[in-house]
Parts: sequence; C-alpha cells; structure tokens
Amino acid sequence: MTNATQPNKGGKDSFPDIVVSHTVTIKTKAPSDNPDARDARISYQRRLGKKVVHRCFPMITELKRNTSRSLRDDEFEALRETLLQEAEKDLQYYLAVQFHRDKEASSIIAVSGSGAWWRWVRFSRAECLPLSYWTHRATLSDEKMDEYDKMIVDMNKRFDDAPLNYLGTAESDAEWNKLRKTALIPILEAHAHDYPSSMPEALQAAQEQAAQAAQAAQAAQAAQAAQAAQAAQPAQAALPVASSSRNTRSSAPKSPKKKKGSKK
Repeated sequence: MTNATQPNKGGKDSFPDIVVSHTVTIKTKAPSDNPDARDARISYQRRLGKKVVHRCFPMITELKRNTSRSLRDDEFEALRETLLQEAEKDLQYYLAVQFHRDKEASSIIAVSGSGAWWRWVRFSRAECLPLSYWTHRATLSDEKMDEYDKMIVDMNKRFDDAPLNYLGTAESDAEWNKLRKTALIPILEAHAHDYPSSMPEALQAAQEQAAQAAQAAQAAQAAQAAQAAQAAQPAQAALPVASSSRNTRSSAPKSPKKKKGSKK
C-alpha cells in the first residue's frame, strides 16, 4: 500500500494505491569474524543472509472513492463508471512508468476500483503508451499523437469490456482466482524467459561457472609453478658441489720449503 490516495484538487497522484511486488533473493556467504568486517556482518544480519537479485511489479491497482449512497440506478452507474475511468486513466500513466523502468517486463495486470467495485485487464508492453506521451508530448508528431490516441481508445475499451465485480461476493472471489491463474501465475512463470539473468537457476549456474573458472585458473598456476621448478633442476645440478671439510686441506698457498744450510 502506498497510502497515496488523497484528494488533491485535480492533480495526479504520484504513486499507485496498491502494487504487487515480486521479489527473488539468494543466500549470501557470511562475512568473516575479522574486526574489520563488522559493518558487513551487521548488513548480513539485517538482510537475514540474503541478497535481492530481482524485483518487479506484476500488478498495479488504482482505487477511487465510492459513489454517493443517495444515488440510484442510472445516476449511480454513471458516476461509478466515471470514477472507474479516472482510475484507469491514472493506470495508463503508471503502466507507462513501470514499463519504462522495467525494460524486461512483457505484461502487467492493471486493476481499477471505485469503492468495492473493481475490474482488471492484463496489458502487454505493446498495448501501452510510452512514457514520452506525458514527458515529451509537445515534441511528438501529429502521426504519433494519432497513434497514441488510438491506443488510449483501445485500452479504454479493454477496461469497458472487462467484468465488473463487487468485493466479497462469490463472483468476485471467482474473478480473483481467474486473475491469479490466467494472468499472475503466467507472468511469474515467464520470468525465466523475461528475466533470464536474475533468476536463481541462472545465478546458480553463473556461480558454478565462476567457481569452475577459478579452479581452472588455480590449476593452471600450479602447473606453471611445477614446470618452472622442473626447469630449474638441471641448472642447479650443473653447479659445483662443495666437498666435505673432512677431506679438504686449507686452500691457503703453501710456504716454500727451506733449503738445507740456508740462513735465517
């Protein structure tokens, strides 16, 4: 919940009211007991030894107020439809922001609500407006504006054709189950294709490849060291070997023998 639904006198909300966040974590290696690693240990404990490797928002919900209790029949239905359309207009912007932020997302579920009434549509990236429709509208060509206006009409029709449900009823519960089975679960199951580099299986495979590469590098270094040691052995054997001190005499020059009869 973002708690961003507040009357703002015609302004646009900055955040959707509810988003479903899908988060994937992996276990991390515990830091050492070295005193210098104190901050790393604190961070490790705060995160329960896990690291977030993926986060996406497969479902976005925008809620508007309920209709007046005094309204009946056509007036009630007209105001309810107006409020739902206001929510859906906001959702078109939120979808553009999310698709711009998440380059790998292929589809997102959009849920609009007015009071306890709600409906939903799963939109693909190609069906949604780009963020430039809001951020650079003045620079867009007439052809692009016509294209985007048609996309808005198509998105509105998708919402209009969606079943309208009232929370707490059997029909509403069945629709939630349908949303989960036909939209949410398929989006999550497609993550292996949409987010191949951030899924645990891919990360584990990458870690195994890195470990194998490290082992191969260590083996290569050990082989090089062994070859260097072996190459140095003949050179050492060619060096003169010092003889034992027991069998050697002093290397000092011998003094000449004195001749008989010589004077001192």
